[in-house]
Formats: sequence, C-alpha cells, structure tokens
Amino acid sequence: MLQLLFDDKYALWSDLIHRGSDRLFLATEDTPEIGSRVPLEIRAKAGGLPIRLNVEVVARRPRSRRFQAGCYIRLDGESLDKCRRFLGLEPPGAAYQRARRSARVHTEVRVRVETPAGEKRGTTRNLSSTGAFLVVPASLNPGERLQLVLELPDGEVEVEADVQWGSKNGHNAIGVRFVALSVADRTRIEAHVLRTLTLLRQGAVKGPAPVVVADDDPAIIDLLVTALSRHDFEVYEARTGPDALSLIRQLHPRVVLLDILMPGLDGVDICKTLRSDGELFAVPVIFISALEEEALERVADEAGASDFLSKPLVLADLLNMVGEYLRG
Repeated sequence: MLQLLFDDKYALWSDLIHRGSDRLFLATEDTPEIGSRVPLEIRAKAGGLPIRLNVEVVARRPRSRRFQAGCYIRLDGESLDKCRRFLGLEPPGAAYQRARRSARVHTEVRVRVETPAGEKRGTTRNLSSTGAFLVVPASLNPGERLQLVLELPDGEVEVEADVQWGSKNGHNAIGVRFVALSVADRTRIEAHVLRTLTLLRQGAVKGPAPVVVADDDPAIIDLLVTALSRHDFEVYEARTGPDALSLIRQLHPRVVLLDILMPGLDGVDICKTLRSDGELFAVPVIFISALEEEALERVADEAGASDFLSKPLVLADLLNMVGEYLRG
C-alpha cells in the first residue's frame, strides 16, 4: 500500500485540499501500472486514524542520479471529499450561496416590537434593507413573525419580520429578516443605511468596534477574547466555520480574525465568500494559523485576506494589527 505522510492537519489541508491534487508525486520502489487504481493511506505525524483511499496512477518516474523513483497519482473528487470530511469541512463552494448583496451598517435605531407579552422597546445593532440585528428585552424564537416599528430620523417605518435566530448569551439579541417591504419603505431604510455609512467613513459619527474571532482551539479563543476585551473591543467568538460566517453576517464586524482550518468551513472559503458579498467585501480579514509562514502568506493572498498572523501569536503584534485595521 502506498503511504503519504503529513506533518499535521494544516499541511494535509494545504497540500491536498487547497492546492489540489491532479498530479501528486509519491516516492516509492513499487511499480504500479499507469492507469491502475491502487490503495493509498494518508497519515499525519501527530497521530489519529489514517485516511484510506483508492487513487489513480497517472505516471511513473524511474530512479535517476538526481531524483527518486516513484509514481504520480491523482485524487478524484470523491477522494478529496473524503479528506475534507476527515478534516470536518463542508463540500467546496457551500459557503458562497450565503453571500449578501445589500449594504448593512452599525446603527442604533430605536425600535418597537409587538411580542406575545406586549409591546417592547429596543434598538437595532445593525440594519440593512433586508433585515436587522436587534436587542429587545424579550425571549423570541426562530420562526416567529413580528410587527416592528423602526424609528428612523425622518419618521417611522412599520415592517413585518421573521426571527432568524433567537436570544443568545443572555443579551436578548435577535436576528430578523424583513417580509414583503414596500418599495417606499425599502428606499427609506436604504437611504438611512447609506447616510450612516457615509458618516462613519467620514468619521462624523463613531460606531462600536465589534471584532469576530474564530478558532476551534479553546486556548486560542480564550487568549483572543481576553486580550481584545481588555482593550475595549467588543469581541464575539465562534468555534466552527459556519458559526463564524453566520456571526459575521449578523454583526458586520469591523475586523475578523480567522483560523484557516476549522470544522465545517475553512477560513479560505469564508474569506472568499466575504469578498464576493456586496455587503461584506470590505471587512478586514486577518488569518491566524499554524501554517508555515511562506505558505500562510500565499494562502492569504489567494483567498483575498487583508493580513495574517502566525501561531503562536505574539500579543503586541495582534493588538497592533487589529488597531491598524480599525483605524483604516
């Protein structure tokens, strides 16, 4: 059986999942026939169960003075999907369907909400023409239909909205999607969003500085949350790729710190999704990874990331970089 050994899961992801594997060389004295399918075992030095695949031999190379003998193999889509599942990743491209096309902005608009317990008053944390992130003193569940009144500076807008996600972490925060907005109401909300975006960019108003940090390592999450919270950043955490993308869409953060390899979606897919999203394309994305620095720089550049930091993290570098992108 042919064997392929990687230093760790990051190297496996980088060399197989990210780069692709139409022609992968394996040093071996075996002489499998070109066009045949042979068993391959993939292992990581750090341990764990191996991945066992059947792969196609596409070429062979004899030993020479300079190079080892071996064969070139190709992993088909099914084999790559098996490697993705081993790393806990979704199928490729699954994230891109979640991209938005409407602008969203941090803005505290007062809102009245009709709930089963009566009318409640709250505020938006962010707002777009398609929905909002609200803080309301009520427990509301996904699927509920609400009647809202948004108290915009130029008058009130009455809208219906469906709750997309319910209260989290005791903050009475809910995400809502507007239902059947009239053209006039949509235009008024869009005008408020665009005015606020312009003022924020000009520095005429100050918005909060939410930062999303995403990593499946609890120690890294604790470090990031503790360090950034002490410097007055509003930190939100995620430990899987889908949770990170969902949180980014809800919050429209000022900065995102992303591990490259997380369950569900890797950081590259998330970053590519943000860069193709009309609402989120300008959000600074900083990769944090244990990948070797040269490989990390290449991956960050290809994905469209703003910057990167290598693990283990240096606290001063982290704070300086986050501060730089918040000032930008």
